[in-house]
Amino acid sequence: MDKHQLINKLQQLSRSNLETIAKKKQIGLKVKQDFGVRYWKEVNDHDLLDKITDVFLQKGIDLDSFLGEKQLTKVKSTRKPRAASLDPSSLEPIIVSLIQPYFIRLEKRIEVLETKILGTFPTEIAKTEFSLENFSTRLKLHYEKINSEERRGGMVPIPKLWDKLQNEGFNREHFNSGLFELERQRVIELQTASDPKIVHESDKAIKHPSRGLINYVIWRR
Repeated sequence: MDKHQLINKLQQLSRSNLETIAKKKQIGLKVKQDFGVRYWKEVNDHDLLDKITDVFLQKGIDLDSFLGEKQLTKVKSTRKPRAASLDPSSLEPIIVSLIQPYFIRLEKRIEVLETKILGTFPTEIAKTEFSLENFSTRLKLHYEKINSEERRGGMVPIPKLWDKLQNEGFNREHFNSGLFELERQRVIELQTASDPKIVHESDKAIKHPSRGLINYVIWRR
């Protein structure tokens, strides 16, 4: 085995294996005498490798015979083992089970907020003297008038409609519930403001917990 081959084989061994070889009687290296330091850990890898190589060549020692096949399997490696790949589909049930309780709690919270803000909307009208038919008639009358006079292009602000119907004796609960019921029946469409900051009289619009600031009525039929 020439020097190049010997160095290649020795480089495959770990640092601790190289120190073990150096300390063997057949090699006979002394840390103070051969390297001029007190401890083996102070000897750099290059110097240690060179010294061992020289001794092996000078004494004609065969590395394979010296170490044996089992010891040669202790090869140093800088590569970390690769983590097992995960199938994303296997994680789905776990993720769902973790977040589902939070979605349920959120839905219940939204229902509570809706009830506080708008009473029993969107499908139930308050069980007092209230006629959806009359509400729809009066709403459409004011809608068409405002739309025509102010050239709204079919998008009439809810605050303006509220001012008109409030003067006719409708309360806010009936007003909001009536709007959502008419939307459910696809008579009208309720439109959210694209920029709530510039909405005039935004306190008279409908602040919906999930849809944002509903500020316009569009008549569908």
